[in-house]
Amino acid sequence: MVQFVEDVDVRMPTPDEMEQLAIPAGVPLARVIRTAYDAEGKALELLDSLVPCDRHVFRYVIDVS
Repeated sequence: MVQFVEDVDVRMPTPDEMEQLAIPAGVPLARVIRTAYDAEGKALELLDSLVPCDRHVFRYVIDVS
């Protein structure tokens, strides 16, 4: 794996998501889709997560050469 690409979409959760994830009213939900690629650009792995925004922090480290 040589590259990860993340797409983050923040929205209000559905009533079902609020119940399943124990999200209080008024708390947004982030959907994070992370794709890992090899040196040839082939997708190797996909992670699709639902993240309540009242208990997570997103941190990105970007190295610039």
